[in-house]
Amino acid sequence: MNRLALDVVRPSGTTPFVFEPRRMINAGYVGRDQAAVRHHIEELRREGVAPPSSVPMLFPMLLSNVTTSSRIEVVEARTSGEIEFVLLVEGGRVLVGIGSDHTDRSLETADVLKSKQACPNVMGRAVWDYEDVRDHWDLLLLQSSVRSSSADNWTPYQSATVASILTPEQILDLVRARLSDQCLDQTIIFSGTIPLLDGKMSCGSEFHCALVDPVLQRSLHCIYEVVHLNYLLPEPLPAK
Repeated sequence: MNRLALDVVRPSGTTPFVFEPRRMINAGYVGRDQAAVRHHIEELRREGVAPPSSVPMLFPMLLSNVTTSSRIEVVEARTSGEIEFVLLVEGGRVLVGIGSDHTDRSLETADVLKSKQACPNVMGRAVWDYEDVRDHWDLLLLQSSVRSSSADNWTPYQSATVASILTPEQILDLVRARLSDQCLDQTIIFSGTIPLLDGKMSCGSEFHCALVDPVLQRSLHCIYEVVHLNYLLPEPLPAK
């Protein structure tokens, strides 16, 4: 089982917390604004990804694929991150984190689920107690940026309030209704993402995302390097 060593950051202080998930789910196409959902589907269609069979969608994920590492490895060059808030459920408690559903964009055109399984889900180590942000949830801001190995500056990539995505309660209800045992305990849920600022995917070598709370004046961050495993020479051509 993948044990996550986290820090719960509350106005009263920070405490270490070990979360032991028993299942992980990635949500998709979860926008409250259906026009924004159609916009994201169109972004994907331009990249060769077939429209979803239903909206929203849920994807079961390998528990071994979640990490808080600042470095991930990918087999294909054409991969990219996408910002998502993360819900962690333990008993009656819900924690909120920030993370990225890193995806193999080449594989995505053939099989969306496999494209997500081919790359890790990355999340930051710090999380909030949902109760501390529930009353001003819609004011929280999601922001991401990318940087290539040849660039000095970060390029803004995504930006929107969480009001553009279903609420945590709606996402939890959606997942619970789809679970065979109806039990959310020890579940990690990646929320689904927001549209790209310019509508174009960017496969940079670094990805940064943040969840900003303007009321309590604090933020959660997740930043990681993407390492393409390209250290082997191409296979030699067979002798004639």
